[in-house]
Amino acid sequence: MIKKLHFDRNFWIKFWATGGLGYYLPWEWSGIYGAFLGLGLSLFLNPLSMLLKVIISLILVIIGIPLCTRAEKLLNRGIDPAAINFDEIIGVQFSNIWFNLFQTVSIFHFNIPLWFLLIIIYGIFDVLEPFPIKRIEKLIGGWGIVIDDLMAGIYTVIILSLLL
Repeated sequence: MIKKLHFDRNFWIKFWATGGLGYYLPWEWSGIYGAFLGLGLSLFLNPLSMLLKVIISLILVIIGIPLCTRAEKLLNRGIDPAAINFDEIIGVQFSNIWFNLFQTVSIFHFNIPLWFLLIIIYGIFDVLEPFPIKRIEKLIGGWGIVIDDLMAGIYTVIILSLLL
């Protein structure tokens, strides 16, 4: 017998918190998937004014904290489950609002798209979790889930600003 899919509130919470597919991806791909969703959103928002991009970032954080808190409980996979990737969407989008993603950067005589460099730097900080990211991650619920990725985004902005 085929199980009927219910599109109730819990379904939509899991859907948005996991970027639609993050729940079904192997755990090691879920964060990469979320980072590329954030990149896609960033490329879409790139032409907007800085003020609008900052407002959108704030709205995503305000929505993301309770969304990720609820999804963490619904998924019942421990603290900051890998299936939740709304936090990567927020972190990547935040780090990208400060730059023109369509420009290129010359490194060792190679022209590299800025968006590619940003995603690599963000990924390094997201994986390595330097101080205080590891400590922030221990905050309860969505606070730890979202703010640690936001901090990785802040580190990305700092490093890329120094490089440029």
